[in-house]
Amino acid sequence: MTQLSGLNNQERKSQQHSSDQRSPFWSTERLPALFAGLVMVTVFVAVVSCSRKSSEPAAIASIAPAAPMATPAPATAAIAPIPTAPKKVKKHRPTTATYVNSEYGVSITYPRKYGLKLGDEAQLSWPGLGPVPTDFVKPGGVMLAAVELPASLYPDTDFASAFVNVSVNHAVTSDECAQFAFPQVSADAASAAKAKVGALEFNEIESINGETPKQADAKYYHVFQNGACYEFALGLGTSGDETDGTTQVDREKVFSRLEKILATVKIKQVELPGTETPVASATTTPTAQ
Repeated sequence: MTQLSGLNNQERKSQQHSSDQRSPFWSTERLPALFAGLVMVTVFVAVVSCSRKSSEPAAIASIAPAAPMATPAPATAAIAPIPTAPKKVKKHRPTTATYVNSEYGVSITYPRKYGLKLGDEAQLSWPGLGPVPTDFVKPGGVMLAAVELPASLYPDTDFASAFVNVSVNHAVTSDECAQFAFPQVSADAASAAKAKVGALEFNEIESINGETPKQADAKYYHVFQNGACYEFALGLGTSGDETDGTTQVDREKVFSRLEKILATVKIKQVELPGTETPVASATTTPTAQ
């Protein structure tokens, strides 16, 4: 028995030794697995190394300050102007109007609310006393225009009419232009006084017709220009109405208005038909500009 046990033990040891010899650690059966594991480790290390190399520049690039770049000026596109409705400009109507006669070179300015009559209509009449005559010493006067004041300027008065007449007579000389046909104070033509109104110097005379309260009061102004005699008649007529509430109109105020119109008269140098070239005389005044 002792021998048999010893043999068994010896056989076990021999089997164990033989099995150890058949399957060592670097056996051929384990080499593929080991090689595969080694390859995987190598690949893993290579991948980790590459990933680190690729991530480090990116990190550095993100940390490094960016170089300043010139910011281009924003392009301003041409903006077409938006059309707007034109503003309505309130035009103020002039308060005055001007009568111009290019044939005779004469003009006169007056308030627009006054009336203007031309040609035959410029032949006015005194209330109840007949037509307003010209005051030339010779016939041949031509009535050009008449400016009339409205009766509404003097309510509740005996005011009937007031006007400025413009006439021309080229049949008289410069000396005759300084004379007037009436009032007849002597056998000779009425003498006149000198009066400068505006830019012109006139020969002036006053004529009153009728009796108070109905009267026709006129002031005549003559000036010799362009070889002709220009006449401007300033007239005031009263009605003589003495009803209750009616007062006499202030004559000085009326004639003050009329003289303001006379002060605007201008006479340009023109050659009138039927007259010779104007010759300067003692009564000739410079042409108003």
